[in-house]
Amino acid sequence: RDVENFGLIRITPEGKKYLSRPKAFKVVEDNDFTEQEEEVVLKSGAACAVDPELYSILKDLRKKV
Repeated sequence: RDVENFGLIRITPEGKKYLSRPKAFKVVEDNDFTEQEEEVVLKSGAACAVDPELYSILKDLRKKV
């Protein structure tokens, strides 16, 4: 390592090539999937309705059929 030049930024030959002919590239953010959300246990029946208004509409529609 070059301790005397610590903190300096150098451009490599590949970097100079890029500067002469820049190309588009994508940077992807790294996601941490180790922390998983707790799974929600759903009950069956009316207690399962996540959206009460939608549940009511679907229930009425079922009665019409």
